[in-house]
Amino acid sequence: MARTGTNLDTETANGLTNETTRTTATSISTVSGRRYFFALATGGGSGGLLTNPTVVFNGSGLTMTIVIREKNDAASSTLCLFSGVATASSSGTFTLTRGGSDTWGRICIIVDEINDSVGTAGAIQQSKVNEDNTSATSTLTCTFDGAFQSGSYGYAAFINSSLLVVTPRTNWTELADIGNATAEQLATQYRDATDTAASGSWASNALSVGVGVEVLEGAASGIPAGVLAAILDEEG
Repeated sequence: MARTGTNLDTETANGLTNETTRTTATSISTVSGRRYFFALATGGGSGGLLTNPTVVFNGSGLTMTIVIREKNDAASSTLCLFSGVATASSSGTFTLTRGGSDTWGRICIIVDEINDSVGTAGAIQQSKVNEDNTSATSTLTCTFDGAFQSGSYGYAAFINSSLLVVTPRTNWTELADIGNATAEQLATQYRDATDTAASGSWASNALSVGVGVEVLEGAASGIPAGVLAAILDEEG
């Protein structure tokens, strides 16, 4: 049975006044052994997130860990990606809370589920980010450290700051593509096969940020220490 990706929730909001916390409007149902991703794009407010926010699942059996936080240096946009493996089936919403004194005025949220074929959710082996802070390209690519290991799959999230629809990389499947009607466009995609990169494309050059991850099926769940040590923030 092939692994499948499913979008569970998309939410956007504009005109927020220095918001610092948000609970999603939609309650999702989790399944034990499946991996969940929470992709977040913020804009406005304090001008970008300088400290890692937190995401808490308001059900049981799912702890979300931040994989990456990357701010576009030429925009107020920040991309964050969280992930976790359900250890029990449950239902609930998510609560996002700022880190430090960060605030936001616009937001996009995508929640996705990946169901793998052996019932174990695997571990994130690597995560790679890239950004275009000069509006120099209409395709942003996150290049991995070589092709995926046998049994791995890929997941990626991209934002651009021009509300341009995102086209996924060839042979990748789009899960969601949403915009907040002011600036940020957020899209997610996955591939149930090996690859050497993840990428997103749009109609014209735009400020953008992207992250691609490799998940190895059947490995111990969680995020390896080496990946955690490499979590990037605005400064690198």
